[in-house]
Amino acid sequence: TLQPTAVSLEALSDLERAGTGDLLARVEGDVETVSDVADDSLGDFIADVLDIALTFGGLAFLDWRLALAGMAALPIQYLGLRWYVRRAGPLYRAAAVADGARAQALLGGIEGAATVRAFRLGDRHLATIAARSAAACWQRLGAVSAQSGFIARQNIGELVGMAAVLAAGFLLV
Repeated sequence: TLQPTAVSLEALSDLERAGTGDLLARVEGDVETVSDVADDSLGDFIADVLDIALTFGGLAFLDWRLALAGMAALPIQYLGLRWYVRRAGPLYRAAAVADGARAQALLGGIEGAATVRAFRLGDRHLATIAARSAAACWQRLGAVSAQSGFIARQNIGELVGMAAVLAAGFLLV
């Protein structure tokens, strides 16, 4: 027979402490994230890498100075990526915790509906659900706002790279 280890007992106590709502919200979120990555992100990533390679290859074929000018975008995009990576983890983690709290409140109301009705706690319970839902929305909004900031920084990098290529092309002509 298998003996439980200290790590597995610790993980089990974390799971029990988290609650059903947190577990369901995280499993749903994890499945959705993996599905999105498998469906969209991986193909997009491969296409983006090919776009970058072919663009720089084409610029280098035309003139090495054009390829060099196009690299002006890289530092800006790298700094934007670093900015996003530092913020994204904590923001999405906080959003997942808030989603779990919201789901726990909803499930608590469903599982304990008879008790809620018997003690006339419906308004109080609805207020809890509303507060946790609002907190989850605000947390998710913070994460999406950081993602928008990342996209804006990447677009600025593209603008600088394109402007540098156009300026180099103009000077070469």
